[in-house]
Amino acid sequence: MSSLAPLLRVQMLGAFGIGRLLNEREPAARRRLVLGAAGVVLLAALAAGYAWAVGGSLAAAGASDALP
Repeated sequence: MSSLAPLLRVQMLGAFGIGRLLNEREPAARRRLVLGAAGVVLLAALAAGYAWAVGGSLAAAGASDALP
């Protein structure tokens, strides 16, 4: 069980591309990885904001029964 933490660390570094970012030497490739990660974060924030706005508008309209 003591090898679980390093195994999970390696898995997360590989899953999110952080390992490639840390070891990449070419500036264009690093920039592409960073911009891609920023795009994913922005997309997640926009989706959360949209869900928040829809929930707020449903609550304001009195349709709070439609909200989970």
